[in-house]
Amino acid sequence: DGRLIATAGDDGIVRVWSTRRGRLVRVLRGHTGAVLDVAFSPDGSFVASAGDSPDMTARLWSTRGRQFHVLRHRGPVVRVDFSPDGRILATASGDEMARLWKVPSGALIRTLRGHTQFVRDVEFGSDGRRLLTTSDDGDVRIWNTRTGGSRVLRGHFGTVQYGRAMGRPHRRVLRAHGSR
Repeated sequence: DGRLIATAGDDGIVRVWSTRRGRLVRVLRGHTGAVLDVAFSPDGSFVASAGDSPDMTARLWSTRGRQFHVLRHRGPVVRVDFSPDGRILATASGDEMARLWKVPSGALIRTLRGHTQFVRDVEFGSDGRRLLTTSDDGDVRIWNTRTGGSRVLRGHFGTVQYGRAMGRPHRRVLRAHGSR
């Protein structure tokens, strides 16, 4: 609803701000390295964050500040995305895999294997049954979130940084890198 925004960066801290008052309302501490991405669940009750090395975790928080789960990877976690119904969290990692996690329990639903290099981005389709991933291997994959099967889209040469699913409102309003 636009009342809150989340920011994160090299200090490993997620900050939640009130847009109405222009004030900091929550400080979410727990990552041990830079935080590379944050996302709100569609209903606004959860925040997910993605941690760089040495942390290599995603974290699931309540917007009230409680850390629910530490979701572990074997490489830096660079992107997080909630399914449209908010019941699944997808994570992208340098361990060549994307993972699907149950919200709010934090249980691992499925590990999506198929990329041969760093997975850079994840984004759910509008129905939540498909997930788009991009990778340094040059492939884009469209995954069936229920079965774990995927269709490979080839045509890029080198890293594919970002992918966006049609029919989904654009949630990443602003990204800043290295600003002081």
